[in-house]
Amino acid sequence: MVLLGTIVNGISIVAGALIGKWFHRIPERVKETVMGGIGLNMLGLTNIRVANLLPSILVVAAAVCVLSFV
Repeated sequence: MVLLGTIVNGISIVAGALIGKWFHRIPERVKETVMGGIGLNMLGLTNIRVANLLPSILVVAAAVCVLSFV
């Protein structure tokens, strides 16, 4: 399918908006931790992914988000 990436992107945007609507009372500390983790993920781990040393960057991103709630 030619437009698969566009469809997945649109669904992700809608899902993110709905999640944001449902979880609007997230503590500020958790928001800062998640944003910091995402920033570190994009800064450092993208280079590792390019070098094919990390099988999936999504696993690391999900782990940072989940562990920020602990």
